[in-house]
Amino acid sequence: MGEISINPKFNIHETYKKVRILNPYRGVSAGGGGGVDPDYQAVLDYAAGNFIALPNAAQQDIDNQLIINYKASGGWDKDDVVFNPRGTATPAFKLICWKRRVEMIAVGGLTWDEFGVKGNGTNAYIKTGFNPTVNGVNYTVNDAGVNYVGVNAPMTKGCLIGGYDGALSSFTIWAPYNYQNNKAIYGVNGFNDTVLTADNVMKAGLNGIYRIDNITLKNVGLGELTTNTATANLLNAEIYILARNINNAPSIYWDEKISFLTIGGNKYSMHNAMASVLE
Repeated sequence: MGEISINPKFNIHETYKKVRILNPYRGVSAGGGGGVDPDYQAVLDYAAGNFIALPNAAQQDIDNQLIINYKASGGWDKDDVVFNPRGTATPAFKLICWKRRVEMIAVGGLTWDEFGVKGNGTNAYIKTGFNPTVNGVNYTVNDAGVNYVGVNAPMTKGCLIGGYDGALSSFTIWAPYNYQNNKAIYGVNGFNDTVLTADNVMKAGLNGIYRIDNITLKNVGLGELTTNTATANLLNAEIYILARNINNAPSIYWDEKISFLTIGGNKYSMHNAMASVLE
């Protein structure tokens, strides 16, 4: 009787062998002689277990060091969603949320390269699967925030991130520039609609909006703006990236490129430390 050949793609043992070969320090904690950070190892294990191609060894080293440095900035412990679209990995691997270790869903004509992911302003966005009321841990009603690293300073209309459940008091949105009549809309569990300059709203690099307490909202880009924007409710809707989710449908798509994005608790006090790692 002849032997049966099994495609390695469908052989979980072969898949895990690849993880071990590329990661000879598997199981060694971060900072312990150059080992793989356990949370990054968990991302690799998730990918291998779901037949998602792993990054090459060089990219794994870069990713591993990024997560170690990002943890040292304090950002990681405050996050619920960590999205890293930079590097040479496949889009399927990049869509893994590093914090929750679940696959986000890309829709429409996104453009991926080593510098990040770019929307098309028409039909492209990412479904995070993250609803603060359903699966939020660090993202709470009066302690929440969103960060992203922009590759370019945008000069067009659109929404970078958004979730709406029918109540303005829980609206989470970031339409950074020229959203409507030269107005920008931004908010976390409540929103501000006012005339702003691009400098106040975003830059190429790390940007953040932070819900500090029940009345204070901070927007940090090239400049910094503090507004009294009241909040009353925790968002109960999935947050989309590169578009706004309004009543479970995408709208006002964004057409710029981002290289890192997080959703979680308020990280205003560590913004500069994160910027030194992520920019």
